[in-house]
Amino acid sequence: MRAQASAILIFWILAPAGARGQTCRLSDLQSCKTCPALEKVLDVSKPDAGQYYRGAFWNGLFSAYRLNCMSIGETLLKRGANPNLGGASGSFLATLVQKWPHNNVEINRKWTDLILKYPIDANWKNPWTDESAKEVVSNQEVTLDYPELWRLLSQPRQAKSGGKK
Repeated sequence: MRAQASAILIFWILAPAGARGQTCRLSDLQSCKTCPALEKVLDVSKPDAGQYYRGAFWNGLFSAYRLNCMSIGETLLKRGANPNLGGASGSFLATLVQKWPHNNVEINRKWTDLILKYPIDANWKNPWTDESAKEVVSNQEVTLDYPELWRLLSQPRQAKSGGKK
């Protein structure tokens, strides 16, 4: 009995997520662990689809960012994803100024450069909390780990060439 329990535990720890029944699902984007798995479940015809769960809006853009799947993020944006929507308190802009999940300013800078190609608005209010990115940051609902990125994201601007107008 003890050997069987040990074998089950070892399988659970070492087996791929799919073998354990933890597959990537559109209804639970937190379950996605790789870019190919995420790409497989996303519906690019509904680029903003997702759900608000525990203080974050889990949509394709935020999930692509979390896994650092830049090409998926770019595809979603080209297909009309709202560049303001996703992540902490529903604000993608506020999400980009935090260390989590990458703890790497260069990754966040690349995502900031991508998002700046699209019409962003730090005053845009998300439908779940009715707060803008500016309010989320000023209320310290997120940690402002990268103030230099926030300066870029919080300025009113038109989209750079190459992005959605």
